[in-house]
Amino acid sequence: MANDEELGGSEEEVWNAIIACEQIVEAMPTDRHSLRTLSNAYEQVGDLVKSQEYMIRLAEVVLAEQDAAAAVDIQKRLTKFSGDESVLELIASLRALSPADALAEADDVSVPLHDLEIVADSPAPGKDAAPASSRSRSSTKTRRIRTASTAPVTGVNLTEEIALAWSLHEDDVFDEEEYSDIVEDLTRLSGGDTELTISVFHVLGDRQSPKLEKALTTAAAAHGTPIIALSSFAIARETAQLLSTEFMIRRGVIPYEVMGNRVLVAIMNPLDKQLRKDVEQAIGLDCFFYLVAPAEFDEALTQIRETLERDPGDDD
Repeated sequence: MANDEELGGSEEEVWNAIIACEQIVEAMPTDRHSLRTLSNAYEQVGDLVKSQEYMIRLAEVVLAEQDAAAAVDIQKRLTKFSGDESVLELIASLRALSPADALAEADDVSVPLHDLEIVADSPAPGKDAAPASSRSRSSTKTRRIRTASTAPVTGVNLTEEIALAWSLHEDDVFDEEEYSDIVEDLTRLSGGDTELTISVFHVLGDRQSPKLEKALTTAAAAHGTPIIALSSFAIARETAQLLSTEFMIRRGVIPYEVMGNRVLVAIMNPLDKQLRKDVEQAIGLDCFFYLVAPAEFDEALTQIRETLERDPGDDD
């Protein structure tokens, strides 16, 4: 594979991209960007059968949409599978669709590919850039909890976050294009080299999406998880120590109040049942779970970190 077709990042990050893009293709079978990414990613991990399958599907989409310009690039990509008779037929069809002069310039065509190391505020390949007000993340991210790390955030359950995004799409909170953008952001963030809480609601918050509130109320109702105003609680040191800070950041969870043998816990993904099991097992007490807005979650994490860094004798 040529270097400009490879996805950046480790093999684990490439598999994260595969998982994300297969979710997108399941919802949108003709999404070209995801089909191309899947073909390149599967070739990168050594599965040439799946790589060919997705490149063929991409070629069929280009033919169905009669996109002569895209046909030029797809011909080049299909040549690596030209030992298959069906592929040769596709190449012939694409050649008939694409103008001869464009084909002669094919070597100069450069198609952007999905790269896990793209900066978070870059627009998705093949899509118009969103307005700066919706795409800019710098002002929000400076308030996010980050700690230096030399390894990707392995604790994030990307599949569950994508499943939550899909459920919100099915509930008409956002359309297919918005769903695709959210999944792309989740995948990019999961391939980063810093630790931060990665969730659907954080993505919506970072985008300053007007649909954040609707997404929260819809998810709360659909998954029986009431929304809590976390800013109303002063989290005690003993409560903050029920889980490690790393666990809270990675899994999107904060224990915020102990009531006898029960613990009240704020979470970012009300759909993730395994998360609830893991939290109860880690704490060793019955837990009641509540959904929280991303800004309040981040602020609570900041306060927890400050509390734990402070000398216990300084606590009121």
